Order: sequence, then C-alpha cells, then structure tokens
Amino acid sequence: DKGRRTLPGPLGGFRLALVGDLLALPDSSIHLPGLMALSTTELEAMTDKLNLIAGATGITRFVTHPDGVEDARWRILGSRLSPEIAVSIENMDLRKRSFRTLAELDSLIDTHPYLTVTIDICHWVEQGLASSSAELIEFMRRRRDRIDGIHFSVPRTQSSVYRRFPEIETA
Repeated sequence: DKGRRTLPGPLGGFRLALVGDLLALPDSSIHLPGLMALSTTELEAMTDKLNLIAGATGITRFVTHPDGVEDARWRILGSRLSPEIAVSIENMDLRKRSFRTLAELDSLIDTHPYLTVTIDICHWVEQGLASSSAELIEFMRRRRDRIDGIHFSVPRTQSSVYRRFPEIETA
C-alpha cells in the first residue's frame, strides 16, 4: 500500500496508524498451527505465505510446536523459507509426545539452522522441574544465540504445582 507495510488478511482492517505502531514494535511473532496437521502441499503453501508475510510486515519470527514433526517436514520448511525468517520451536508441554526435553530441542536446532527456541517456563514447571534448574540455566547460557523467546503460558494441565497456587488459572 504505497510503500507502507501492512498486515495481511483480516488484520488489514486495523487503522493504518495502529498497524504502523504494531509493526514498529520489536520482537513481533506469529504463532503457527501444528505442522503435522498440514499436508505436504499445504506445508509448502504455508511456507510461501510466511515469506510473503515477512516481506509485507517485517515479522520474521514464527513460533510453532514441534510435536511429532518428522525431519523431512522440517527440511521442506527450511528449503522454502527466506533466509531472514526464523521458526521458533516451543514445546515442553506435557500433552505433547515429543520435544519435551532440552536434549530433544538441542538436537533439533543442531540439525536445522533456521530453527530457534521459545522456552515456555510454565510447560517446564508442569513437568515437575524447578525454574531454577541447573539444566535449564545451562541450556539457556549455552544456547542463548538460538533462544529468541520466553513464554509464560496459562498452563492447561492439573499439575500439583498449580494446585498449590490457586491464583494461577489453569483453564
């Protein structure tokens, strides 16, 4: 729109001043759907859309859960993304089957250089692990160049940690 960056789709209905203010904020990201739910054709189309969104808005960080995503799908995603785009994996959720451990996250980001990590502190605590865990602190120190986000999500499990603190809603 006359050289100005705008948000795509239904978000384009925001007032232009608000869009400019939103896009000027640092560290914006977009949360992606689960990649396993997409066919290969849909995954390729989504990757093309990520490139368009990054070009139109300047948002280059996309967060997703890696649960169950096979290596071949990560390779498809990585082969089609613009080099400035980072896909940040966030997991450790007890409801997920894979990528709940730091070792799994380590291995994944070693294999795919375009992947970064968003650590969800609440998912970590839901596993019965301390937020002051030496393992977590060491991972964060060692991988600081690949960690691009921290989430404080609303936990959805009924972990005993949250029952001790009723002010934390676990809806």
